[in-house]
Parts: sequence; C-alpha cells; structure tokens
Amino acid sequence: MTPPRVVFFAPTLARAAAEASGVEGAAIASPRRPEALCVALDCAIPVCVRASERDRGFWKLARRRFLLPAAPDLLRQAISGITRHENSPPPGHHRGGPTRAQWIEGFLTDSRAGRLLDEAGGPRLWVVEDFRRLRLSDQRLDEVESSGIMLSAYRPLLRRAQPPR
Repeated sequence: MTPPRVVFFAPTLARAAAEASGVEGAAIASPRRPEALCVALDCAIPVCVRASERDRGFWKLARRRFLLPAAPDLLRQAISGITRHENSPPPGHHRGGPTRAQWIEGFLTDSRAGRLLDEAGGPRLWVVEDFRRLRLSDQRLDEVESSGIMLSAYRPLLRRAQPPR
C-alpha cells in the first residue's frame, strides 16, 4: 500500500474526510482514530490540522495528547545522556530552554507517571520518545500538569502540523 501524500487531522473522521475530499493521496485522522498520524510521523508526511477556533474541545485534547512540543534543542543534541544529567551550554551559546529533563523510554502510563511524580526534586520537563507513547488518563494528565511538569516529545507531531486556515 502506498503511503498518503498528506494527512488531514480534524475533530471527527467525517470532518477530516470532508477536508480531504478532492485531494489525491490524502488520508484522514481524528483523536479517536489517530492511526494515520503514526504513518505521517514515520514517513515524514505533512499533517494538515483542520479545526476552527470554536472546536475548543478538540484543541484542548489535541494540545494535551498529540501536539506535544518538541524537546528543547539542547536536550535533543544531548539525548543520549539527558536522564538525570545537566548540561552546560558552550560559552556564548544561547540558552534554549531547560537543560535538565527526565527521558522516558517506551510508554508513559498512569502508573509510571505516578512513580515519577513521587520522586522529590525530579526534573520539571519530561521527554517522551514519541508523541504516540503518551498513555495517560485525563486525570493523571491533569495531575502532571498541575504539578508544573511540562511534557514534550523527541519525535513530535507538532513540527509537521499546520495551523488551520
């Protein structure tokens, strides 16, 4: 099967299909059916996010679960040693965000997040390998966010997402 040329991501599959109609080689995705997003990430396919500002529920869900920000550049450069490791930028280098993070290999589940939250003094930035590895319930996600912890992804969808027209 040939990979799609573009993926349309919308609040519902019906909305994504309407947006993709007439676009050759398009695939569709929604928060309930994100499979095409995985293909897009693996194959470096552009993602067109189609939702209006009125779709507040969609944007809230998308920001929390799919549009994780990319890990800061300094951490991306030192990805092999960021777990419990603090790096100093070279002299004259612009600081591009936190330099201390918790690298999370595999899936970030509720139980794993609970253990990390229990660790006193842990990094305030958690970096998951891939946005698709985030498996937190809404309740646990609320708890993580209220603890002041930022989530980011080494392989984010955000770099390929386009804002709505």
